[in-house]
Amino acid sequence: MEICVTAPLSGRVSPLTDVPDEVFAQQMLGPGIALLANDLGEVTVLAPTAGRIRTVLPHAFVLELDSTHSLLVHLGVDTFRLNPKVFQNLVGIGTEVKSGTGIIRWDIDASSAQNIAPWVTVSVLGDPQLDLRCTSGYGKEVASGSALFSFEI
Repeated sequence: MEICVTAPLSGRVSPLTDVPDEVFAQQMLGPGIALLANDLGEVTVLAPTAGRIRTVLPHAFVLELDSTHSLLVHLGVDTFRLNPKVFQNLVGIGTEVKSGTGIIRWDIDASSAQNIAPWVTVSVLGDPQLDLRCTSGYGKEVASGSALFSFEI
């Protein structure tokens, strides 16, 4: 079955190796794609595909796709240091969501004021050898909800 993943917010598409965090750059959590957000102010981060919210933190969420595969959407680099008021969770653990459902509100300006670059990573957990197909093209600007990548499970 092919899983199509959409952009959780607007930004420039980059390989994970561009992210200034070794955990993501070395794909320690799994393969994925990054976005450098181009919106300012408060944005709503969207579910990149349908699934069940397995974990939701102020700065990240895990969306369970099946018994083996999940997506981790992580907002910013070193965001665990931020005041949690920069983020507002819109859903709880166990919520079934559709692609495009709002998951977290993020005040990017407040993050930037604390020297946090607005990188967003979307990583596939559960299969480090997974072959991702970047459908949007690296270096391209994408709108929130636009096709980002796909993979077979």
